Amino acid sequence: MLLHYAQDCRNELKNNMKVLVSGGAGFIGSALIRFLIQETDVSVINLDKLTYAASPEALDAVRANTRYHFEQVDICDREAVTSVFERHRPDAVMHLAAESHVDRSIDGPEACLQTNVVGTFVLLEAAREYLKHPFATGIEQTVSWYVDHQSWLFGSGADGRRLGSGSTG
Repeated sequence: MLLHYAQDCRNELKNNMKVLVSGGAGFIGSALIRFLIQETDVSVINLDKLTYAASPEALDAVRANTRYHFEQVDICDREAVTSVFERHRPDAVMHLAAESHVDRSIDGPEACLQTNVVGTFVLLEAAREYLKHPFATGIEQTVSWYVDHQSWLFGSGADGRRLGSGSTG
């Protein structure tokens, strides 16, 4: 669905545009980055912490491209995220960084809250502050977020009932 959305937006992506993708080393993020580099003329800034869910090898096809830039940054690190905005000056943000494995959220919910809630807040605040800077003039000051959350839950509850086969929210 996200790639379909990106394909639909292809005409709105301008030459020399810089797109910051958080979580770009994940399954969906890496597919998006490969699409953006191979099918458009935009530059991509990949902001990723490289946790258990990352697959850096999925980006081998674009790693040497001069329009691809990697920043190993924890999305919860406000100073580091702000620095990425200041250094790269993105024109658009696609936020895909998330703790999305349900089993891990049950075993360690704090990491999910930190990344999914606090990390999202940090990214939004960095974007908001970035738009106030003089070098951001001329940039469309509209923030457009595309969110494609998919939660898949497999297994049984304590009473033996199946919890579900998946849901998209």
